[in-house]
Amino acid sequence: MKKIFALTALLLPLSLFAQGVTENVDEGFEARGRISVGADWKPVKGFHIYLDEQARFNNNFTSFDRLHTTVGMSYKFNPYLKASAEYVLIALMKTDKSWRVRHRVSASLTGSYSTGPWHFSLKETFRLTNSPYHINTYEKPRNAMALLHKFKVAYKINNKLEPYAFFELRNTLNEVQASVTPVSNKSYLYKFENLGYNQVYINRYRAGLGLDWKLSGHHSLDIKLLGDYCFDKKIDVDSAGQIKMLDDDETQDLPVITYTRGFHLIPSISYKFRF
Repeated sequence: MKKIFALTALLLPLSLFAQGVTENVDEGFEARGRISVGADWKPVKGFHIYLDEQARFNNNFTSFDRLHTTVGMSYKFNPYLKASAEYVLIALMKTDKSWRVRHRVSASLTGSYSTGPWHFSLKETFRLTNSPYHINTYEKPRNAMALLHKFKVAYKINNKLEPYAFFELRNTLNEVQASVTPVSNKSYLYKFENLGYNQVYINRYRAGLGLDWKLSGHHSLDIKLLGDYCFDKKIDVDSAGQIKMLDDDETQDLPVITYTRGFHLIPSISYKFRF
């Protein structure tokens, strides 16, 4: 009995340590929504300047999530290649109804090919999102970078209706790489290390169907339904819980690396005025 008790006392901190370091959370299914209004100005052939305001909803349409204000420009070099750049001001609503702001810039290249009514395109986007408010840089970078790959195929029924389908991947470029290792021979003590902003992995998959509907020469609607599968890694360095040391009365915070999975179904409608 004494041996069993001693073995339990030895393994208990190891068990707590393992549970505290890594968690897997399945958020399941959630419906979200997006509504946007925008304007597109073509001062010269091939060159566009655009402005867009988008509202987003989450929690099965029960709560307002954020606002995206986008200003951008694009230039079509020829029928096969287009470049674009944009800035997005992201206003996030917190649980106390206050606002938190992020800044996002991106640059894109889109290759296109058309044959008959079919149109194929591949869009490559580099994106940087800045969080100017206080964040723990051991948990996330202040300037998060990502590379997005989007393949789209459209079929032009007539001058007004063009249904399409698309598939998109989001690749993180500088996620925090972390390590949790035991300290000396006391396996229930650990050292948390930030190994740099160098972890690269695909954390979002999207696919959807949509319809580009030109109501007139100046007015159009873009209606789509997309499925979003997200796989995120979140690091919580110092607020995930505590473990009591066996050889004294001190406690130590447990870091938690959480891998969160979730599927979102997102209907979206966008109105655009062209001039």
